Amino acid sequence: MSDFTFLTEEQCIGRNELDIFKKRGAKAEITDFSILLGGVFDDSLEGRTGYYWTKSDDGDHDARAIMSDGRSHYQYVNGRNCGARPALPFSSIDSIPTNGESRKRAKDGILEVEYGYYPQKAVSKDMQLELEQEFIIGRLSETGKEYATNSRYIGDLSGKFKPKIHKEYQYKGKKYVRVEANRIYYREVPLSNGEKYEAGDYVWIEVSPVKWLVDEKAKIMVIEKIIFAGVQFNATQDYQTKDFDKTD
Repeated sequence: MSDFTFLTEEQCIGRNELDIFKKRGAKAEITDFSILLGGVFDDSLEGRTGYYWTKSDDGDHDARAIMSDGRSHYQYVNGRNCGARPALPFSSIDSIPTNGESRKRAKDGILEVEYGYYPQKAVSKDMQLELEQEFIIGRLSETGKEYATNSRYIGDLSGKFKPKIHKEYQYKGKKYVRVEANRIYYREVPLSNGEKYEAGDYVWIEVSPVKWLVDEKAKIMVIEKIIFAGVQFNATQDYQTKDFDKTD
């Protein structure tokens, strides 16, 4: 779908703040998948939050980002440690895409939908070992679906996006991808399964439905979590808001 976009800084915390953020705040939980790709995060373990791009610039060729505490700050556009929280406009409530299940309204009144599937959470230590063994002996079934991330080293600020393909595998009724950790800021990084991983380690991530928060007034839906990271906003520091469609 070609209509995916990012929100502006003003939609997250400014004068055009979306209703969903007035109720829940702008900070966002970051997935294990995003952390392995280089996303910055806070010190918590369960429900940890991270940084994500907005499409606003700061007037000095840098982009504005929402930090893990929900405040905004500038981020160098050629950095790879910021994550993505895509948004999708819609024309009417009835046109909202879903995975086929009914829309649900949370206790705070926000409409939530599941649309699409994506790698998100690391599996348990025991399942890591089981999946790795099945992978090594070639007993995992490929689904035919693939996910592309950036293959560049997280500290490489000069190279443009270079795709790395992750095959999706099916095992005991669930789907997974095998991801190589790409970190430089921490020697070891603990994920939500309580296990610590270093750069170069392979980690199995479960593919699960993507939850979106629906802003009915603004007619835009936003992914609840930071869904991926490791992609530069722009390879060179010449970004202006009007150039968002040309960004990496």
